[in-house]
Amino acid sequence: MKFTTRLLKYVPTIKFVGGPHQAKAASHAVKPHPMAPEGLLPGSTSSSTASYSRYQNPNPIQPKEGEYFSRSELPSRFRYKPIKDSDIENVLSGGAEIVY
Repeated sequence: MKFTTRLLKYVPTIKFVGGPHQAKAASHAVKPHPMAPEGLLPGSTSSSTASYSRYQNPNPIQPKEGEYFSRSELPSRFRYKPIKDSDIENVLSGGAEIVY
């Protein structure tokens, strides 16, 4: 019996080289992201950030005839029906009051 358990012993298929690696001491100082423009720090303001917030698209997308971007723009037959108070009560009670 011991012979078969030695043969069927679980052997992991992944072998890690070098053993466990210790994490380096992390610095919690605020520093710019490597891809940040001009090395800007998080939360800092600059002229480019301020101008970007005022940016307006010169070519806004307009819906074609019969296209809508919001459900509120659709005709009333396609809008969601308002939820009835009785339905809200049934959901909040867990349906326990409904007896068939």
